[in-house]
Amino acid sequence: MYTGGVGAAGVNLNRYPLSRANVGPKFGRRALVPIAVHTSDVPTWKYRVLEIRSGKRRVFGHVVDECASGDCPANYSKAKRRGAMLLDLHKTAWNPLGLSKMDTYAMKARVVGYLPSRRGKGDMAEVLTDDGKKGYVPSKWKV
Repeated sequence: MYTGGVGAAGVNLNRYPLSRANVGPKFGRRALVPIAVHTSDVPTWKYRVLEIRSGKRRVFGHVVDECASGDCPANYSKAKRRGAMLLDLHKTAWNPLGLSKMDTYAMKARVVGYLPSRRGKGDMAEVLTDDGKKGYVPSKWKV
């Protein structure tokens, strides 16, 4: 769980939830919250939309940030030992999932869509920073 302000994909994390983004044919338009994955997982998971479940509650998370190798090695290692993946949930996801404190939780997640950045156009336009709108993002976040 984290509280950052700008995501590596050139997004303003505090402008989320991204309302009514088109997730895909099965789920249609949904509100998305930002999530981060470990730096090593970015090439595979960037811009994926995940349905994340905690008990009977769920959110749709948008992978738009990364948990840098130096920031979360213990949690990354713990997840790998369990055969799981580290998903770092931004504070905008806490309340919808019924979480009240920063901690480590075990949840279920599955990929339900893909929503890439299109330089200020499309569903992501409302959350992009000025640099994000110009495509000024780290190379691993380019599409």
